[in-house]
Amino acid sequence: MKYRLKSLIILITGLLLISACSQYKEVSEDLAFLTPDKFLCTVMQVKSGDTFLCQMSGLDNENIKLIGVSIYPDKQKEAKEYAKSILKRGTLVNIEPGNDIRDSHGNIPAYVFVPGGKMLNIMLAKKGLAEISIEEIGKYKSSFIEIQQNTQIEIINEEED
Repeated sequence: MKYRLKSLIILITGLLLISACSQYKEVSEDLAFLTPDKFLCTVMQVKSGDTFLCQMSGLDNENIKLIGVSIYPDKQKEAKEYAKSILKRGTLVNIEPGNDIRDSHGNIPAYVFVPGGKMLNIMLAKKGLAEISIEEIGKYKSSFIEIQQNTQIEIINEEED
């Protein structure tokens, strides 16, 4: 009798644990909306062509670094001016963070969508102000590769002329 009682207690405990774990998974899936894949922020100051200061509603200012692009050294000033023309103080932008929460400098690496829905990261590359860094890119890799291929075709055409 004692053996059966112990076995029954172990079985019930196991079932409770299994059901609790599956409920936890369901609850965590229901709360997934609490970890936003995008958020809005207000531009405060452009620091460089690919970095700016942004204020999230009710929170401190954060440095945002564009993912997937690095500004050409000889285009730093032009890229900053271009970014300033789009990211005026008070502009509301949509931020989509990358896989890393912060980079080595404490910036939030992100894809930045400006009013109208265009991605600033790609706009800089199309304008010829930034080099595409494919190894940094996750979600929008195909869009960046397309821009990179089009840019290479344009360079080849210019060389042939």
